[in-house]
Amino acid sequence: MTNASGVFSSTVDSLEGWLDAGLKALIVKTATYKPRKGYDYPNAAVFNEGVVQAMGLPNPGYKKVALFVKEIKIKHPDIFVIASFAASDKKELQKMITFLGKYADALEFNISCPHAEGLGSSVGYDFKLLGELCKAGKEYCEKPFGLKMPYYPTDKMLKSCIRASESADFYTIINSVGKAMVLGKKFGLSNRLGGLSGSAIKPLAIGQVYRTRGFTNKFIFGCGGIVDRNDVAEFLKAGANAIQLGSGINRYPTKKDFVNETKAGFNHILDDYFEKQGKEVWE
Repeated sequence: MTNASGVFSSTVDSLEGWLDAGLKALIVKTATYKPRKGYDYPNAAVFNEGVVQAMGLPNPGYKKVALFVKEIKIKHPDIFVIASFAASDKKELQKMITFLGKYADALEFNISCPHAEGLGSSVGYDFKLLGELCKAGKEYCEKPFGLKMPYYPTDKMLKSCIRASESADFYTIINSVGKAMVLGKKFGLSNRLGGLSGSAIKPLAIGQVYRTRGFTNKFIFGCGGIVDRNDVAEFLKAGANAIQLGSGINRYPTKKDFVNETKAGFNHILDDYFEKQGKEVWE
């Protein structure tokens, strides 16, 4: 179990907060080749079933993010740290992998951010480019190398991603689903459109974990809409090997409360969903 990149993962202090809560592995904020400011406030809207956010991948650039990783590894040598990065240029990707790989224990290629132009899902849905980048990246990567997938609505698209990333060691399934909108008197986000995360996407995430497990035996992190122990147990039953915690933190007063509840999911026995739901739902 680890945190998901993007949620309290931008500073050493926020990452150490996850360690204090009981996690033994960390993922840092997605890094890009050049620093990115991200989108202006408001950049997130929280509602009952989740979050719509458009952060725009703000980060200080991969070299500074690598120093975060280095500091964590010096202070906590037994903690497994995954560095997340996003790229669409082969040379930039290779430089990032080489540098981040000096300090991180594994690398996660973010091919799924739905609202960063030219990055994220722009790569994840371009299977020719994805294949070229994965091949080039693995040549320079001496550590475990994985992908943070977008949501693929068809098996054809999912299989195309798996074929293009045959060199990957693991998958994180899934990132937020774009493009979503929240409206009031004004547009809810400065970018207007953002990625949907939280409980609203859990059925999609679990479904894609299950579908992916049918096509590959590679290691899978289940991610997307995990709030409690029941959610964790569902992801594991669908075929996930491990779990990443994200926006579900909004439901708890502290990270430790969130981690303790979700940890219990590894030994949780699921109820019969339809028996619990009742027969009168559609009558």
